[in-house]
Amino acid sequence: MDKQQAIYLDGCKTTPLSSYLKALGLLRILSKEEQVTASWENDIFVLRTSMSVDKIADYLLTKYNPTPIIGPWSYNKYESAKANLLQIIESDRNRFKTYDETLAKMNEILTEMGIPTGKEDAKKVIDKNKTMLLKMCRNHLPDCVVPWIDAVGIIEKDKPRYAPILGSGGNDGNFDMSENFAKNLKSMLIGDDKNSRMLARTALTGQESRLENITMMGHNPNGGGGPNYGNGFSGKSLSNPWEYILMMEGIVLFAGSITRRKSASTGKASFPFSSNASNVGYHTATIDDTDDGSEPQSKGEIWAPVWDQPATYDEILHLFGEGRVQFGRRSAQTGVEFARAIITMGTDKGISKFQRFCMLKRKGKAYMTIGAGSFDVTNDQNADLLSELDEWIDQFTKKIRVEKQSGSLKRLKRSLDASMIKYCSNRKKPQLLQILINVGRLERYASQQVELRPLQKLTRKWLAECNDGSAEFRLAASIASIQGHSSVGIIRVNIEYVKREVEWKRDKNSIYCVWKEDDTLIRNMERVLQRRFLDGKMSSHKTMPIHGTMPAQVGDIVQFLNGELDESKIRDLVLPLSIIDNEYTSEDRSEADDRSKQIPEIYAIIKLLYPSNEDEGIPNESSVLSMLHAGRHYDAFNKAKYMLRAHGMIPENYNRGTSNKKTTTIADSVKKRLLASILFPISMKDRKKLICTVIRQPEFEN
Repeated sequence: MDKQQAIYLDGCKTTPLSSYLKALGLLRILSKEEQVTASWENDIFVLRTSMSVDKIADYLLTKYNPTPIIGPWSYNKYESAKANLLQIIESDRNRFKTYDETLAKMNEILTEMGIPTGKEDAKKVIDKNKTMLLKMCRNHLPDCVVPWIDAVGIIEKDKPRYAPILGSGGNDGNFDMSENFAKNLKSMLIGDDKNSRMLARTALTGQESRLENITMMGHNPNGGGGPNYGNGFSGKSLSNPWEYILMMEGIVLFAGSITRRKSASTGKASFPFSSNASNVGYHTATIDDTDDGSEPQSKGEIWAPVWDQPATYDEILHLFGEGRVQFGRRSAQTGVEFARAIITMGTDKGISKFQRFCMLKRKGKAYMTIGAGSFDVTNDQNADLLSELDEWIDQFTKKIRVEKQSGSLKRLKRSLDASMIKYCSNRKKPQLLQILINVGRLERYASQQVELRPLQKLTRKWLAECNDGSAEFRLAASIASIQGHSSVGIIRVNIEYVKREVEWKRDKNSIYCVWKEDDTLIRNMERVLQRRFLDGKMSSHKTMPIHGTMPAQVGDIVQFLNGELDESKIRDLVLPLSIIDNEYTSEDRSEADDRSKQIPEIYAIIKLLYPSNEDEGIPNESSVLSMLHAGRHYDAFNKAKYMLRAHGMIPENYNRGTSNKKTTTIADSVKKRLLASILFPISMKDRKKLICTVIRQPEFEN
């Protein structure tokens, strides 16, 4: 045997799906001739074989024995395909012996089932007995046909379950895959050898060649023809017949099987690396791609494994035979679950990444297979964070599936799915932060749905992994860390309709929740501040109950007061951050750069009125807050200075007899946010900084 060498086949790439399947088909065919191995390198298929490209093309033309791919359940198409197959068989009965035996056996099966000879009558009978026909084909046709039958569909509870990759039992609308396979075989194996050899070679190398006017299924969107395809209003369906032939040979690896759980009495149909659709993560994704009870907008998804180490066909066949990716204690069921499972599986199976394909209704009633990105196989350290959400997410999935839900719930759930897919694709901190934001939006929507259980608690790891170092994140975390005091609850009760007993429960009638989804961050913060002030008064607290375990930094607060921050980001982050376990001071905070920030005097003066330490003896006083709420900023400023003076802290610019005059200039942006800014808890260190900034030191007193 000649020495094997690596051949890079530029015509066999990981996308589109037809090209990926073509590579599998070629490996399957050549493995019958010699022990070839294959791998993927930079998305190109690499064969290690003793044959050159020209010898492979010659082998396909002269020795290739096609898999007997037939579709008797589409009787009219089957009769058309059979006419082409009989011509192929007549050209070389010895070479095409398996096809000859298959057709003969198929005639016996149809006779035994009493199928009428008339096409229309036969079609009606077959449509009513499709399950029986599939069983008969699997039990009585030659063994070499069984993988094709299993790829078409599996009988589950006496009903056929069709593989997503093969449409509705080997057809897509009027397009019958087995009929077109026969047409392409005939055109390449009978007739112009020179043209067929050239097309076989270019199918492998990816070089340009004259294409044939053949029908190509949606796994190759580039060859589909139709409106706006090519010059003019509509274009012909053009492709290389060998592309289709090799694709169909590769599609056989997606043969299904019946799987059983240990506790289950009946099995369930399962197809390799296939999942239900998650209508997110691709450019044309819409909410309408989900099933709506009528004809589905998506047939599902294919997650094609890509391996970077040489493997034999038997090894790849074994890989597809397992064909499942574990998600927790079960197989992944949706695209999102598949993506999440991939980032936890590690590389022990030899797979380097998965290529995602979505089969969508994009061409009339026909389906197109859209590439939706690649996902590297890793063992991501943050995958356990997403697992904390599973039980909570499941209730939304079930509610959407069982009940007719509003578009709002579907859109919010879809946004969360999209952020998870995006994180699994590149695993960067901004994507994880977006997941957290979407969790908050979905939880807020659900807060008035009594039957939906609140998200209980997220671990502190979320703080470190989502912290993007922004002032917005730090300020949102500071609000979210505000703790409860005896009868005054923690901040979460002010943000959503919940109450805490043994666990968190919904409370639609809560008087403590004052945060409104359709209002601004500033007004929401003002209402929370006033609510906590009132609750503190009713509970006889000597200080405002706004102590937090993650105090805000003064530099960040100054940016907030100056209107320099993204307030919608702060608003979106407060709720999900309040769900994180933050009972202890976090060590995961980045420092704010406040060296160049000038602290507004009015903020410093008024904030000093509301210490977290009761020992300072400053009473929990409401008049200053009322003045700020009424827009009387100068009155509030002067009243605050007077009160500080009464408690032994003399402001730097305090002059007796001028307390009712405008002694400073207050920027409009500061006026707008001043009342809200009081809600941010600050540390004792920053409180001392404020004192040093605006209070006279004792040694300078006369």
